[in-house]
Amino acid sequence: MTRAVDFFWLFITVELLREICLHTNSYGWATIAEKSYYGDKEGAWKETNPDEIEKLIALILYCGLVKVSSFHRYWSTQSLHHGLWARSIMLRDRFKALIGMLHV
Repeated sequence: MTRAVDFFWLFITVELLREICLHTNSYGWATIAEKSYYGDKEGAWKETNPDEIEKLIALILYCGLVKVSSFHRYWSTQSLHHGLWARSIMLRDRFKALIGMLHV
């Protein structure tokens, strides 16, 4: 292991990411009828995939390491927070929807 991500992949396998997607998508479809504000603009749940769950985990770790005064500042376009890269990884509303539906 020469990189931090190598250590990460010891615990988070591709199979585990697939299982998280399966359960998150199932929970999302079951929940969206009751809580439509988690859906997209048309009100429908958009299924996730292993790549998106990997990005979600990266953002969760990033938010734990880089402290800002409020959650929304990770996606800020102000010059003070311009160096934060969360918005280039995932939209804030999508992040919130995935966190709300995440089922492990």
